[in-house]
Amino acid sequence: EGFQFSVAEDVPDGTVAQFLLNVSDGTNEWEGKFNIVLHAPIVAFDGVEDDGELLQFHFINNGSAPFYGGTFNIYSSSADLIFAEDEIIFNDTVNGLESITLEMPYSFADGVEPGTTFEVAYEIASGLQLVTGEYILSYGAIMDDFETGTFGDDWTLSAQYPWTIASEGRNGYCAKSANAGINSSEGYCELTVAVLAEGDLTFWYKVSSEQNYDKLHFYMDGQDLQQWSGTVNWTQFSQPVTPGVHTFRWSYSKDYSVNSGSDCAWIDDIQFPPVSVMAFINPVSNLNAELTGMTVNLTWEATPDVESFLIKRNDEVIATVTETNYSEYVEEGIYKYSVFAQIDDQISKPESVMVQVMYDGAEETQEANFSVYPNPTKGVLNINAGNSNFEYSLFNGMGQEVAKGTAQGSQQLHVSDMAKGVYFLRLTSGNQVSIQKVVVE
Repeated sequence: EGFQFSVAEDVPDGTVAQFLLNVSDGTNEWEGKFNIVLHAPIVAFDGVEDDGELLQFHFINNGSAPFYGGTFNIYSSSADLIFAEDEIIFNDTVNGLESITLEMPYSFADGVEPGTTFEVAYEIASGLQLVTGEYILSYGAIMDDFETGTFGDDWTLSAQYPWTIASEGRNGYCAKSANAGINSSEGYCELTVAVLAEGDLTFWYKVSSEQNYDKLHFYMDGQDLQQWSGTVNWTQFSQPVTPGVHTFRWSYSKDYSVNSGSDCAWIDDIQFPPVSVMAFINPVSNLNAELTGMTVNLTWEATPDVESFLIKRNDEVIATVTETNYSEYVEEGIYKYSVFAQIDDQISKPESVMVQVMYDGAEETQEANFSVYPNPTKGVLNINAGNSNFEYSLFNGMGQEVAKGTAQGSQQLHVSDMAKGVYFLRLTSGNQVSIQKVVVE
């Protein structure tokens, strides 16, 4: 004979459970205690890679127990950013300190302006664990390569010795200083840009001048950040830029004597940080889920301008409401509820919560005469209830019933064709109910 116990799905990894033991022979009693360390997975974000057509999200299990599959969802702030699919269901077993990579192809709608940046929200759910985050994805880059043969209207040129457009660029035209041979002079070109997302300003430059005296200067917001002189062939420069309005200036300055080389500077192929951001509207906040029996009660808060709320259960739309609450009765299982705020055709990123609903139609007892083995299982799951009649129902992690029936004494469930992951088995005999977690490997 032995003792069986169950562990809550959301137990923290490394929790120490203390057991008190009392033994009696009818006359004497002995007491003792012992500890068992409980193990659980910890799903964590581990980086993202972007090659311009494919996002690769990396997740790691930082816990000491495996997690068994789950769902991955991704949401765009605009219909102009198109994902090949918005949900990936994966069945991998990810052991402790192992990683999993989930790939999501994407494309852009016709007419999207280069330099447009999109906010992206993602969620990965496994069991009761939910990891959320955001990613910034940009389309192309705002560039001035001077191939039109003129400065655009947004450029400002110095009153004296303004820069010109020359056919001496890296691949055609470029901007060129115009005060060659004029001692004690300076000329510049300047541009003011409203940067909406963090990024890098890059440009190519070339210099042919008197070393250390006649220089190409690069200014940002009035600060002289870099100077070059002497003979410098085409070289790329990069400058981190924060969101906000910034002024960039390229200036060629000469001292009072001596001319060397071509006595000028060139710039070409300027790429600016994102200047257009497609953002989510403000999401709901303080999303809370409470259970009343098998009824899920959701409540949340939102800004006054929100017109309605889209509610999803396990990534399927179940309702659109105008109030900041929603309730529904569900069968037992694990559910992910997501709430999106809506204004006209704009939508927020989701706020989500995981809920585990357990059967309450009869008194649950751990003393019910059921044994379930082997667990984990790869092929056959055996249920033994002695000589009792019983009913059984097997639910997957999405709350869907995948097997059910009645039996007397024992029953075998063939699970080899089922997806790997965590399932819940409900066994009922009279007024006794046992709910057990089953792992299919």
